[in-house]
Amino acid sequence: MNSKKPDSLRSHYRVTLQTGLIISLLMMVAVFNINIVTTSDPLPEAIEREELKLEDIFRTEIIEIPPAPPRPTAPVTVPDDAVLDDDLLPIDAVIHDYQFDVPPPEEEETYEPDFFEAVEIMPELQGGLQALHNELEYPAMERRAGIEGRVSIQFVVDENGKVTQPEVIRSSGNQNIDAEAVRALSQMTFSPGIQSGRIVPVRMIHTITFRLN
Repeated sequence: MNSKKPDSLRSHYRVTLQTGLIISLLMMVAVFNINIVTTSDPLPEAIEREELKLEDIFRTEIIEIPPAPPRPTAPVTVPDDAVLDDDLLPIDAVIHDYQFDVPPPEEEETYEPDFFEAVEIMPELQGGLQALHNELEYPAMERRAGIEGRVSIQFVVDENGKVTQPEVIRSSGNQNIDAEAVRALSQMTFSPGIQSGRIVPVRMIHTITFRLN
């Protein structure tokens, strides 16, 4: 009994194995013989399309704004006795020592007038008023007519004491009397005027009166 049981099991195992192999071969042949038809789902008839509306695009003009000027730096107040640091000066700074030729001051030209009105020592008539009276001659016609008058004459006494530029500034009203006064005075000699130790021309005014005794 015991020796027959293993033989039956061994024979049964072989039969089962062969059967399994045959079934496997059949299945493989069947698989290769089957036409595999692949179907794809049809596309949907209507595809929703989204309309894109293109709006007019306006070209914007770009205006370039110039950059703002740099803000001025605030001045730094430094006391008079303060010492500036070297760091405040640029490295490549060069300090020039300029020398300017200053022209010498021009000498003021002293104004020398043609004549003086008043000087330290005024001219004096040599011989006094008597010398002038002796030179005067009363016009004959005016004497007979009894005409009198007073004449004021302006003149300049030059460096030599001579009378120059005589001019009647106040007339007597009679032409002959005025002319005689100018003639007589022009014959007079004066001591010259002196200003700061120099002889200078001086302008003077003298009045001559013609009167009958």
